[in-house]
Amino acid sequence: MRRLAPGLKVSSAGIAAMVDDGADKTAVAVARKSELDLSPHIARQISDDVIFGHDLIIVMDEGHFNWMRSAYPEDRARIVKLMHWMGGHDIPDPYRRSVLVYEAVFRKIQQGCAEWCRQLNLSTTEK
Repeated sequence: MRRLAPGLKVSSAGIAAMVDDGADKTAVAVARKSELDLSPHIARQISDDVIFGHDLIIVMDEGHFNWMRSAYPEDRARIVKLMHWMGGHDIPDPYRRSVLVYEAVFRKIQQGCAEWCRQLNLSTTEK
């Protein structure tokens, strides 16, 4: 998302993050094929500071969606699924699966991010 809309403040946090770990090696390799560098990524846990520091909280799947809306009921309207505009289906977690799964998930994430940029009328750097 940051690459698509550089003016947008984008960050990442997890519900069960391996805090202070870097991005998964396979994810880094898959992203690198699209000239995206995930090596600076450091995992962190979702927190009040993360929630309150952003206008929109985008999650990958129904489990995260439900957990976040339960944990932060006052922010329910800001918690949405990445694929909201594309049928609302889940983005599966590719962790410990084949590189083909990582590649498929990467493509879905790219599609979801592009659609959010379009829906928010954000000027993007890619077509």
